[in-house]
Amino acid sequence: MKILYVITKGNWGGAQKYVFDMATHLPRPEFEATVACGEGELLPKKLANAGIRVIPLSELGRDLRIIKDARVFSDLVKLFKKERPDIVHLNSSKIGSLGALAARLAGIPKIIFTVHGFAFNEDRPWWQKKLISFLSWLTIVFCTEVIFISNTERAQASEWPGIRNKARLIHNGIDAPDFVSKADARAQLASLLGRPETIFENKTVVGTIAELTKNKGLSFALEAVAHTENILYIIIGQGELKEALETEIKDKHLESRVLLAGFIPNASSLLKAFDIFLLPSLKEGVPYVLLEAGFAGVPVIAANVGGVGEIISDGETGSLVVSGSSASIEKALAHALAQPDLYMAYAAKLHEHAVNHFTLSNAVDNTLALYRDSAI
Repeated sequence: MKILYVITKGNWGGAQKYVFDMATHLPRPEFEATVACGEGELLPKKLANAGIRVIPLSELGRDLRIIKDARVFSDLVKLFKKERPDIVHLNSSKIGSLGALAARLAGIPKIIFTVHGFAFNEDRPWWQKKLISFLSWLTIVFCTEVIFISNTERAQASEWPGIRNKARLIHNGIDAPDFVSKADARAQLASLLGRPETIFENKTVVGTIAELTKNKGLSFALEAVAHTENILYIIIGQGELKEALETEIKDKHLESRVLLAGFIPNASSLLKAFDIFLLPSLKEGVPYVLLEAGFAGVPVIAANVGGVGEIISDGETGSLVVSGSSASIEKALAHALAQPDLYMAYAAKLHEHAVNHFTLSNAVDNTLALYRDSAI
C-alpha cells in the first residue's frame, strides 16, 4: 500500500515530527511511504537519513500567494497522477485545502487529513477566521477520513455538515527520549549559550522549547518573567520572531535573565536541565513537547489552548494558565516557586499519564488500522 504524505513546510515542528514518525514506522513490505513537502530543510534531511523518499514542492509555503499556489495546485494534480498512491495523507491547513481538491481531481481513492490545529483559532481579523473556517470545512468535505489529534478541534468541527462520519480521534504519541542527566544537560546548555555553569546557581530554571512565532505567546512569558525574581528563563528554538524577541528582552532589561539558545538538535534530551517547563502558547494541537516534559518528569505550566487540557489537568498533572495572559503566567510561576514539592508531585502524575496514554506505538497502531480500513 503506497502512502504519500504531504505537508506544507519542511522545517521541524509538531506536524513535521508527526509525518516523520508515521512515515518511518510503517511496517514493510506492507506499506511504502513517500513524503512531499514545501520550503524547509530539516524534515527532508531527517527523512532521507531514514531512507524515506522525499519529493520537494519548491513553491509551496505557508503564506497565501495566489500565483504560486495555483502552480502548486497544478503540480499536486500531476504528482498524484504520476505516483498513484493508495492513500494521500495531508498535514497542515494550507496543503489540506490545496491537496484535498487536487487528490480528488487526480482520482485518489482515499484522502486523509490530519488536523494539527485550526488556523481560525489564531489571532486574526474576523473575516479571515470566517474564510479559514469555510476552507477548513471544504477541506474535510473533499477528504474521505479526518484525523483529529485533540478533542478540542473535533468538537469545533462536530457541528459542520458532512463531518461526523469522517472524524477519527487519534492522539499524538512519542517514544521516551534519551534524556541527559540534569547536571550534564545544564553543562551542555551553558556551553551552547557561551556562559559559565554558574548562571544556574541560586536560580529556578524555567525553559521553553518552541518555534519563535506569534502563536507560541512568548512575549507574555517574557512579561511574566520580568515580574518574577530569581528565575533564569531559557528559550530553545528558532523562527521569524527572533529579532523581535531579542529587542523585547533588551527593552525589558532581561539580558541576564532570559537567554535565547537558538535551534538545538534533539533539544528534548536536555529537558531535565529545567526546574519548570513553560508553554505559553496562543494556539496548539497536542504538543509533543509537553509529552516529552512528562516523560522527563519536569513540572509543567502551560496555556490552556487546543489539546493541552487533554495532557495537563490543572492542579493534578500540572498548572494551566490563561492563554495570552502574562498575569496568569506570573501567578503560576509564583505558585510553583513557593511549592516546589507540590509541582514535583504534579510531574510524577504527568509522567504516569503520558506513559499510559500517549505512546508512539498507540498512535501508529491506530493510524495503521485506519489505513487498513481505508483499503477495504
